[in-house]
Amino acid sequence: MIFRSRSKEQGKVTKITDFKKQKETASRQQKCSYCKTMAKRLTFYADHDGKVVGLCRECRPRAKRQDLMPL
Repeated sequence: MIFRSRSKEQGKVTKITDFKKQKETASRQQKCSYCKTMAKRLTFYADHDGKVVGLCRECRPRAKRQDLMPL
């Protein structure tokens, strides 16, 4: 039997300690679905078709006007 070394297989798996050490600037920010700006915190809504959208603080009034359901 041939055993493979785990150190050679990187893949998409990261160590949890490395993830916690990352800066919160660009790595943990997400884009707003409407204005496409990067935001630390998004609020997620479901539209009338069932599609999930993540909105920043500036776009929240727009979601209320469209009567989107918060998740």
